[in-house]
Formats: sequence, structure tokens, C-alpha cells
Amino acid sequence: MTPASKRSTKNRKAGRRLKSRRPSRNSLSPQSPPLSDSETRLLVRRTTERMRPERFISIMMRAHDALKSNRIARATAILAECRLKTFQTLSSAALKLARAGQRIPAMNLLFECELYCYEDTLDHIRAFFAYLDRIGVAIGKRR
Repeated sequence: MTPASKRSTKNRKAGRRLKSRRPSRNSLSPQSPPLSDSETRLLVRRTTERMRPERFISIMMRAHDALKSNRIARATAILAECRLKTFQTLSSAALKLARAGQRIPAMNLLFECELYCYEDTLDHIRAFFAYLDRIGVAIGKRR
């Protein structure tokens, strides 16, 4: 028997618990998300200013699918594809939840990011069409 195993046997016999190397499952509570709603929206907006919304949503969807199948390492690899600091802030918040054993809140965070991106894109399109309508009215008045 090795000296390390003798110590662990002695500790078990004495009723002592060995320290776990795993992080505590209760270190993050679902009631206190790592990012507030306004912070999430701001980070999504800043990220999609620097990258196409389609790429952003594609990465988030693939990471969401990986978390759904309990493949946290795969989700980490997928989220590492984008190196923007704002994107990494979003992804690290989701991965922190997943690693703490809270996959559902992590998946919800990724899903919210996708929704906010769609919402921002839709707002942008509406503003663009409103602008085109104003130009059309202004041009029509001149003629």
C-alpha cells in the first residue's frame, strides 16, 4: 500500500472527509445569473457590431446543441472560435454556469443571446426601411 493510500484510508476511518477537487455545485445560484439582462443585451449589441449576426447566431446555436447533449468541452471549443472580448465575456458566463452543473441556465443564456441578436437585427432592418420610406417621400415631394 502506498503512503498516500494509507493516509486516505486513515482519514476515512477517522470519519474525516477528503477535499473534493471539483468546484462546488452551489457556487452559482440560478437566481443570480452571472450577467444581468442589460449587460447581456449590451454585450450582444457590441459583438454583432464587429461580426455578422448570422455567424454569431450560428456559433451560439452550435454551443447550445453541445450543452444540450452535455458536451461542455465541445461547447468550449465552439465558443473559442470567436476571439472578440465581448463575445468571450458572454461565452465565459455561459460556460461558468455549465461547469457549475447548471446546464439549463447556461443554455438559456445562450438562447437569450441569440434572441437579442435577432431583435437587434430586426430593429436595424425596420430602421433601414423607415429611412428608405422617408427618402422616398422626400424625393416624391421634390418632383
